[in-house]
Amino acid sequence: MNRRNILAFALGPVLTALLGLVTLPIVAWIFPPTDIGRNNVFQVAINFSVLIFVLGLDQAFVREYHESKQRDALFKACFLPGLFLLTIVVVLLVPFSADVSWLLYGEAEPLWGWLTAGCIFFSFLARFLSLILRMQERGLAFSLSQVMPKVLMVTVLLGYLFLDVDRVYTSLLLANLISIVAVTLALVWNTRIELKRGFFARVHVSDLKPLLSFGLPLIVAGIAYWGLKATSTLVLRANGAFEELAVYSLALSFASAATVFQTVFSTIWMPTVYKWVANNHDLDLLESVNGQLVAVIGVILLACATLSWLLDYFLPPVYAEVKYLLPVCMLQPLFYTLSETTVVGLNIQRKTGYSVLIALIAFFVNFSLSLLLAGQFGAVAVASVNALAFFVFTVLRTEFARRVWRPLPRAKMYVSSGVYLLFSIFFATYQPTRVLEWSVMVSIGVVYIGAVHRADLANAWSFVFKKTKV
Repeated sequence: MNRRNILAFALGPVLTALLGLVTLPIVAWIFPPTDIGRNNVFQVAINFSVLIFVLGLDQAFVREYHESKQRDALFKACFLPGLFLLTIVVVLLVPFSADVSWLLYGEAEPLWGWLTAGCIFFSFLARFLSLILRMQERGLAFSLSQVMPKVLMVTVLLGYLFLDVDRVYTSLLLANLISIVAVTLALVWNTRIELKRGFFARVHVSDLKPLLSFGLPLIVAGIAYWGLKATSTLVLRANGAFEELAVYSLALSFASAATVFQTVFSTIWMPTVYKWVANNHDLDLLESVNGQLVAVIGVILLACATLSWLLDYFLPPVYAEVKYLLPVCMLQPLFYTLSETTVVGLNIQRKTGYSVLIALIAFFVNFSLSLLLAGQFGAVAVASVNALAFFVFTVLRTEFARRVWRPLPRAKMYVSSGVYLLFSIFFATYQPTRVLEWSVMVSIGVVYIGAVHRADLANAWSFVFKKTKV
């Protein structure tokens, strides 16, 4: 995959993040706070439902794509089980749509339940269809499939504003459904040739067993990972520390900028590695990519710590602590991204059952320490513990992958990751207020990265600014 393709894949997450910043204020101006809260529940329901109903077969499709000689049959085998299960569940729940609505949104509105079911159904379709574009390395088309929902959402909402549509939650749900359906139709058009071939492809029941063996453990791992991410928020809410929760949530929102980096890397990385394996490519590149990523993460953290004081100009004084939590909150997506370079061995060897154990151990670390420290130290504690849990998550993924596949040198990665963790926790707890203190901390970080990761940064620079292929 060359630099042009990578930039094409990166376009989607970047534009989606920017459009998200536009969409939220528009929604806030049009709809009351209760409906905005309901829309958050809606997003959780969509994400959780797709996670369950894909049965992990989306990842099985990605894993087997480059090694399969019958890709149309592979897609059909991965797509049909979840579609069949989802259709049955939706049909069974239709008579109980009012109950579903009450469970999700606090009001027994049957139409809300039907609209939500429609969004789940089309989100499932869009998930699988977008994988075809991803695996064919059609980066621009893939990015457009991610951006289109946000563009259509903004368009529909502006239409509501100018046409004076009733500002009720039904209208917001309908806007979500319109955007998801439109994107799905666009994906159907972009993949029409593959879908036609897949329709006539033959699939045997025996083909499903290895795919499900690979995919089903990923569902449990996905749920455990969701719990790992949500623990900090749940513990703060359980303690009734709503002011601390507001600070932590705001820091996470700003830190979510790092998820763009995570999304771009994850979208490109796994298919690329599977392609390397299928083509007997030189896998020593894994070590090089890992080292470059460790160096880039250090640069991102230093830039974040250096510029975080600018948040004071955009936030009320009550949120002054946010700037100190920003680096430690960014470690969650950054450590996850780093672990993607080492965990590939589990996926290549189809040992995805370990993913469940890894996520559960990290979840236990996060949950137990957060319960112990949140009451006394609040947002600083849960943010620091969350970063520690993701460091444990990264170490476990690395060690299990080394055990089942090939050894990857990891001493420098562990040392630097530990330094980043300690730096971020110290920054969050010490909270430097004077320019001299701030400058000394950042300067130490610059010296460390320059001394340890100079070659890695040079390689990363060469890749970004030269036409290097991976």
